[in-house]
Formats: sequence, C-alpha cells, structure tokens
Amino acid sequence: MNKKRKEGAPPPGRERGRAPESEIELREFLDHAPVGLRFVSRDGRILWANDTELDLAGCTEAEYIGHDIGEFLVELGVSGELLGRLVSGERIEAYRARLRSKDGSIRQVLIDGSALYRDGQFVHARTLTRDFTAFLEKERAARHRVEETSRLKDEFLALLSHELRAPLGTILLWLGLLHQGELDPAESRRAMGIMEHSARALERIIADLLHASRIAAGGLMLIPQLVDLRSVVEVAVDAVSGDGALKGLELTWSHGEIPIWVTGDPGRLQQAISNLLSNAIKFTPAGGTVEVCLDTVDQQARLRVIDSGEGMSSGFLPFAFERFRQQNSTSTRSHHGLG
Repeated sequence: MNKKRKEGAPPPGRERGRAPESEIELREFLDHAPVGLRFVSRDGRILWANDTELDLAGCTEAEYIGHDIGEFLVELGVSGELLGRLVSGERIEAYRARLRSKDGSIRQVLIDGSALYRDGQFVHARTLTRDFTAFLEKERAARHRVEETSRLKDEFLALLSHELRAPLGTILLWLGLLHQGELDPAESRRAMGIMEHSARALERIIADLLHASRIAAGGLMLIPQLVDLRSVVEVAVDAVSGDGALKGLELTWSHGEIPIWVTGDPGRLQQAISNLLSNAIKFTPAGGTVEVCLDTVDQQARLRVIDSGEGMSSGFLPFAFERFRQQNSTSTRSHHGLG
C-alpha cells in the first residue's frame, strides 16, 4: 500500500543530503571540480567552461569562450571527429588528445563527452577533460629507470664475466703447463705463485659479491663499540702498504697523538677504509703518492685520503656509491674490479 510522503521529507530515492542553495553554489562546485568541463555548440564553439578547463588552456574566460575547440587541440581534425560522433549521439570515453595551452605548452589529456538533446534536437555537447601529463611523465621516468637498471645489469654481468675469466684462464693455463711436466722447478714455483695470486683474485671477487648481497638483503650485522679510530686506520694502512710498495708509491700516514674515539663496528670500519685505500693505490700510477690523514674537526673524526691518481669525472660523482658502478666499465679498461 502506498503511503503519503510526510511534508518536508525527501522524495523516494533521494538522499537526505542538503541540496545546493543557489546557482552560485552549484557554479562554485563545478568551477572547482578536479576535471575540465565545457559545453560546445554544434559548429565547435565553446559555450561555457569551468575554471579547471580554463587553467588547462591557460586562458581567461574571454580568451576561451566563443573560440573554436580546434584552436586548442594539437592534432588537426580531432575537433571535427569528436563533434561528429557526439552529434550522432555517440558517447565518447577516454579519447586521447593533446591540448595546446596559451603559453605553447602541450598537455596530454583524456576527453569524455556526450550530447544534450531536448525534444530530439541537439542542444550542445558536454565534454570532460582529464590531464594525465604528469602520469605519463612518471610512467616515462619509471620506464627509463627499468631500462637503465636492465642496461646496468647487462653491463655488470659482462664485467663480472670478464673479471672471473681473467684469473680463471690464468689458473687453467698454468695448470695445463704443469700437467705437461715440461716446467723446471723454478718455473713450477713461479706457476704456483701465479695461480695462488689468481685464486686470491677470484676469492676477492666472490667476497665482494657476497658482501654486496648481504647489504642489499639487509643481512649485514653491525656490532658497534667504542674504538680508537687511529688503530683501525693503522691496520688498514699496514694491509695495503705492500701493494703500494710494489707500485713504487709513496704512502704516508699522519695522525695526532690523542686517541680519536668513535662508536662503530671495528671490522666494518677497517673494511671500508681498506677499500678506500686500495682504490687510491689502484688508480695512482707508479711513482705517485697516497697520503692518509686522520684528525678531528668540530669534535668529529675526519679521514682524508689524497692521491695523485686520475680521480673521477664530475659527471660520475653522483653514482660513485652505487653498487658495482664504475666510471669505465668496458672490458678494455686498464683497472680491474667490480666497482
């Protein structure tokens, strides 16, 4: 049985939310919509547009209303196609186009549209414009990052293959000569020394890979403690001094007489400092200098490694601490290592 609606109650199916109090309130709501809205006549003239649409076009109302929609679309013929489809009663969804702003900038937009008919007569087309330029730029940047990651992975695999092949090939070569039994005792001892050196090179490469993998996986454990940084640096300097002497480098180590106490993992600190010093020795030509200085500045420890080597280009500096990155990663480079 139908019941009479109480006086003042909303009609059936209508939400109880407050209706707009005036046309001004509705206009403000439309103007601040997150998408561009406009009405377009049959011949393509813009009859009305909200503030968002005007912002997309970079125009004032006077510069936009009354103009042909085609003036603001980059591709020729798009406006005619859109209007033809709308006038025929077709509903348009996510039509991709390029919108030219007044300042000449181009925005990638998606256009939805439909036509308003009264008594079977076309009144105007209504379009909705969504700017997705920023989304495309983010997508393009993400695609570039994926491509760059893939390129770096390929470079790293080629680099790793080269680094492993060199010492492994040396070991196999000398093993073959030893098996032939044609080496005298002196040559055999030399062969053993070369193979040991190559084997240790392989060991360092594998250790670098495992160390980097542990860092990436978050499995690197740090055991911080109070330590005199001078003793840590001194051990690292002693460890690389032999390599420096073989290249004829002048390696100097200076520090103050007062202990420099820091909180850190002694083993990891020594490893980081040793890597730094090893690189300084590797990239400094024979007869050059490597200077290691430890002091304090504003109650903070400062370690400086100054060498007469080739250094890094300014363009590579932002990538210096990325895993396995090298300024020169080609197989013909003069220095070896994984970066």
